[in-house]
Amino acid sequence: MADFPALPLWTDAYLADTADLDACEHGCYLILLMVAWRRPDCALPNDKKWMHRTLNAYCGGAMHGNRFNATVPKLLSRFFQLGPDDKWRQKRLGKERDFVSNLSRIQSENSRKRWSETRKNNDLADAMGMPAGIPPTPTPTPKEERKEDNNTVLKGKNGAYAFQHGCVKLTEEHLAQWRESFSHVSVTGTLIAAEPWLAKQKSWFNAAAGLLDKREREAVKPPEPKPAGPQRGSMLGNRR
Repeated sequence: MADFPALPLWTDAYLADTADLDACEHGCYLILLMVAWRRPDCALPNDKKWMHRTLNAYCGGAMHGNRFNATVPKLLSRFFQLGPDDKWRQKRLGKERDFVSNLSRIQSENSRKRWSETRKNNDLADAMGMPAGIPPTPTPTPKEERKEDNNTVLKGKNGAYAFQHGCVKLTEEHLAQWRESFSHVSVTGTLIAAEPWLAKQKSWFNAAAGLLDKREREAVKPPEPKPAGPQRGSMLGNRR
């Protein structure tokens, strides 16, 4: 298989440039384009015998000498340019080859980067005694956390933090203090929900403490008294 098996063909440009060709000329021109595309240098050698054999092989032996001499030289002089290396090149074909080559190179580089990151992650997992290729355990949702919030101290993967979610990283001591100070709210649930906002703050710790304090005050705030009904003798009460 050739390195570039797919040839981009812009049909509008092709038909506009070849509207005056007959069926035989169309066939020869397309074969010449495809043969050049499949060659490493994207060019045709300036060798009539080689070109005749090649076209004859793809035309079922129907490209006899007279037809070749009446068709191919005209196509070469019109659509190809003979370079200083004595090879025929088609300008648009060369541009498409450069584009496809660059795209293939970029995709290869991106693929190598992805594999490099995967190897780094696998090496880290191996160093930590974790199975390679296993995705991290999803962070529990606030609803799930609220069920166990006041009873369970979460342990981080490496044991360094009692609770970790995004930018929020709490030691067991801090987590216990906040649970005691803000006992009427779900500490971890509130932090999980507010993490995107906390990540934008200058000090996520101070912002989190302020947020939890606000939620605590809201939770213990006494309900607003209901407005009293009409009093006897008032304008809306007993009319005499």
